Parts: sequence; structure tokens; C-alpha cells
Amino acid sequence: MLERYELLYEAGLTPEAARDHGQPARGAIPGRAMVSDHRRILATAIGRLRSKTKYRPVLFDLTPDTFTLSQLQAAAEAVSGLSLHKQNFRRGVERTGLVEPTGRLSAATGGRPAELYRYRGAEASGGGVTGLSLPGQR
Repeated sequence: MLERYELLYEAGLTPEAARDHGQPARGAIPGRAMVSDHRRILATAIGRLRSKTKYRPVLFDLTPDTFTLSQLQAAAEAVSGLSLHKQNFRRGVERTGLVEPTGRLSAATGGRPAELYRYRGAEASGGGVTGLSLPGQR
């Protein structure tokens, strides 16, 4: 993520590059320039968060204590920047053993009530890899 941002900056396609060089914005990244190097800091943070999902259960820090699998998928999609296949994502999450059903349903889904889950903890997964494997990760 950081490398991509730096390439765009060097090519003059970010609002910050235009600002720093006193040129009009012609950028591929829409919007206003961020203060100082904050977009670079944000790019670094997103890249680190994406890589950390492989070996740490950081997605569960982005969800409430009880959550639907759709909410967990939305967090995974936001971090990865990818659209994930619903059934494959659910199958993968259940296979890790990191979540357990609470026995309750959420009526806030707008349709059929969805089952609520909770994070079991890293030790519950059998001591193996404690992150969720997302497509496009190396």
C-alpha cells in the first residue's frame, strides 16, 4: 500500500504532490490534500493492518463483542480492499475455530434474523495460525 502511494506521489498524481510542487491537482486520488504526510502514514497503517490479518486476529478488534458473519465480512472487505465471496468467507471463518455461535439472533439485519457469533480467542483455535486468510495475500 505504501509503495503504491509513493509511486503515485512521485508521478504527481496525489493531491499532496500537487500541493508540495505548487501545481494544480491532476490526481488519480480524488479529494483534498491531507496535512503534512498523513496520507503516507495512513497508507502505512493500512498496509500493516492488511499484513497482520494473516497471523493475528485483528479483524475481531474491528467488530463488536457479538457480531454477525456479515459484519465480520464487511470488516475483512474494508481492510483487504476486496469483495469476498460470502459462502467461501463463512466456510473459512468457521474452519479456523476462532468464532462460536452465541445462540442469539440479530433482528437489526433488516430481513431474516442473522445468528450472532463471538470471538473465542486465539487459544481456542488449537494454537495454529490465529489470523484469517484473505484472498490476494502473500
